Amino acid sequence: MVTGATGFLGRYVVQSVAKLPHAVVAALSRKATPIATVNARQLRVGDWEHLGPQFWRRHGASHVDVLIHLAAATPKRAREESARLCGQNVALTERLLNSLPSVPGTVVFASTIDVYGDPQRGAVVTEQTPLDPVGPYAEGKVACEKLCTDYARAGSSVSVLRYGHMYGPGEEAYDRLITRAIRRALAGEALELIGSGDVLRDYLHVRDAAEATRRIVMRPTYCAGVVNVVRGTSVSVESVLRILARISGRSIVRLGQESPVRSFTFDASKLREAAGTWRHVELEDGLREEFEYMRALRES
Repeated sequence: MVTGATGFLGRYVVQSVAKLPHAVVAALSRKATPIATVNARQLRVGDWEHLGPQFWRRHGASHVDVLIHLAAATPKRAREESARLCGQNVALTERLLNSLPSVPGTVVFASTIDVYGDPQRGAVVTEQTPLDPVGPYAEGKVACEKLCTDYARAGSSVSVLRYGHMYGPGEEAYDRLITRAIRRALAGEALELIGSGDVLRDYLHVRDAAEATRRIVMRPTYCAGVVNVVRGTSVSVESVLRILARISGRSIVRLGQESPVRSFTFDASKLREAAGTWRHVELEDGLREEFEYMRALRES
């Protein structure tokens, strides 16, 4: 079962895990967005309060081997960060776990690197880095991590996947560096570089995030615990904008002083231990793909 199946990451995870031998995927979502994936059956729930024995019986779901819980109310813009998201996501997770028709053998929970707070400049973040959640959304994720870990004591193995800076087609609903830059480029405007541009980000293509998820799911007897789903290679904000400027043919304009922004450098060795290695999408290839995707949306 994959919750949040029509979301930015969810649609890629459904496509990926549905390819596993003998997999039958129950794709749980609130949206009516069609899921055109073989071996995936969409289960729509308009309100999470409706989850319970009757809901599962109505959909013929009597057993869940693996739960991949991606669903969450996420802040699309900074100003949307509020305590409401924290309470909503904790309640959603608790409701889901208590409603399941059976105890899954494996629970995979989607968390975030925001649980680490503001790392010191130059510090390398690992799974052992102390938690210091930034804002209500991250605080809610920490609470949900505990809910899933406590639930696993009933007989499940649990993997808490702290996803990093994902990008790629489907990100357009969010107001982020890459989507803002692409929108400006498509509007014929220069890309804005605020401040020095030396802030570091570890960008992972959403398909690689889904691949990491699938690989961890494939190891049901291996309890990965907490894993940072990151590439392990950081690049500067200026480098990202320069790639987008080259792709779009636009210029870059420098503006004022940046507000305090966190730089991130990660150790990805735990992910390699849990999921192995594969050829990742190169940053320029991924940015070009997202640019063309957003241009097609604009022209449609």
